[in-house]
Amino acid sequence: MQEPYNFIQVAPDLATSGVIAAERFAGLLADGYEVVINLLPDESQYAVEGEPAIVADLGMDYVHIPVDFAAPAPSNYDDFVAAMQAATGKKIWVHCAANWRVSSFVSLYGERELGWTRTTAEALVEKAW
Repeated sequence: MQEPYNFIQVAPDLATSGVIAAERFAGLLADGYEVVINLLPDESQYAVEGEPAIVADLGMDYVHIPVDFAAPAPSNYDDFVAAMQAATGKKIWVHCAANWRVSSFVSLYGERELGWTRTTAEALVEKAW
């Protein structure tokens, strides 16, 4: 099955992408993903209808942190950090519409929380953008 838009395998237990088709979530489970973190607001034209139920019905954890692309808030990042820390030891997929919000949050998380260098963090953003 084709990877979702703008897919990046960040680490063996972490992948990021843009929007995911509803039928692709079962493939995430088959690939061993246990947690889906969605940064896409519900009102986005790219939001997947029923995503929380689809993911939950598959037995994966679902975290929704709607981030306004034009005005991300510090609290959005704080919620993201909490979600990532709560999922420690699990295989995580993080997505939004185009992997722009996600790559920014993951790169910042990597630098602040995981000890990545600035160069490593910036390289992730450059892959997505």
